[in-house]
Amino acid sequence: MEFSTKQMGALALIAIFILSTVAIYMGGFSNSHPQQIGESKMLSGYVSANATLSSYEPVLEISGSNEKSIQILRELKSQGLITQQIKAGSTTLLTVSDSSQIQKIASSLEAVNVSVIAQATITTSNLTFVSGSGTLILDGISYKIRSAPIFYGGESFPITFSATTLDGQLYTYSNPEMIPASDFIVSLKPQLTQINSSSLLILVPWNERTLNLSEFNSKLEGNDSINYTRLSYVTFSELVSEQALQQLSLSKPAYITSLQPTSFSIDPQFTDADKIVEDLALFSLSPQFPPSIIRLNSQNQTAMVNLFMDTFNQSQSQPVQTYVLQFTMPESVLYGGVSYNLPSQKVLFDSQFAPQEGYGLTISASPLGRRISRYAILNYGPAQNQTQ
Repeated sequence: MEFSTKQMGALALIAIFILSTVAIYMGGFSNSHPQQIGESKMLSGYVSANATLSSYEPVLEISGSNEKSIQILRELKSQGLITQQIKAGSTTLLTVSDSSQIQKIASSLEAVNVSVIAQATITTSNLTFVSGSGTLILDGISYKIRSAPIFYGGESFPITFSATTLDGQLYTYSNPEMIPASDFIVSLKPQLTQINSSSLLILVPWNERTLNLSEFNSKLEGNDSINYTRLSYVTFSELVSEQALQQLSLSKPAYITSLQPTSFSIDPQFTDADKIVEDLALFSLSPQFPPSIIRLNSQNQTAMVNLFMDTFNQSQSQPVQTYVLQFTMPESVLYGGVSYNLPSQKVLFDSQFAPQEGYGLTISASPLGRRISRYAILNYGPAQNQTQ
């Protein structure tokens, strides 16, 4: 079989991609001009730096192909964006006509659940090397990484990696780890909101969540039963800064078992909400107390609600009509003037509201580059400065 010059060039790129991949996975990097150790001083430690994505190689590695991705590949070929497609074991290697289109190609394939890996060259600022002997400032470096193409050319991001120095010079270093940016809370409008199911629930106030349900259970008939979700945590009214979180962590009350930027876990037996409000006021923080949830498994949920209210006639618990909503998420979300790619998928969420015009979602999002790596739905309700 004879190959054209164009095909030979594509095959050469793929060969380079494979060889570079092997080199990257062989355990890190070393100085191209290592010095003799002898009496020299070697230190081990960690490096932090800002990295900039310089360029992508015009080759992509994909896995998990399906019928939808096959059609997308055909369209990308017809547009001239993909010039070569070669099967390599369980993966497929694609040569790209223009490496500046890597993001567009990757987004199209990732939208149909295909894994995409690119090889990029990154350069760093000066390196801050920290060891048991102190801190050194070292010259920046340039090297290749393999990862999902989550950054654009010219985009900067913080990294860290382990390293050794020899006589004050970088000697060996490992593959870098990208440091995610801080989580943020943002409102958005789903592309589509549908009712998946609806039911009656009983919401138990936070300070009553230790309610003993044994008497109520003994009164249930036939196949009737309940599922009780006791929520022993408290949320913050807004995202807490790293500084405030650190201050609270250093002097947290004994009833707090763990801390996160959006919430903290509580001793399951602790129910003094007023004490929590008083303690958090010292840090200028405002708590919110989510109710615990009793789900009713019965053909006659109304009768079960009446039985519950008769049994616990002193309780502030309230029955509510609730819905399991299915949201089709938008492809992106805007925050701080930056557009972040959001996995366009369908997610379920328990809500007290049926779908309504002008209602939207509030989510807590974890960004990595210009994409959201994970997120959690906090609320569905009246829209507040929605970004989509």
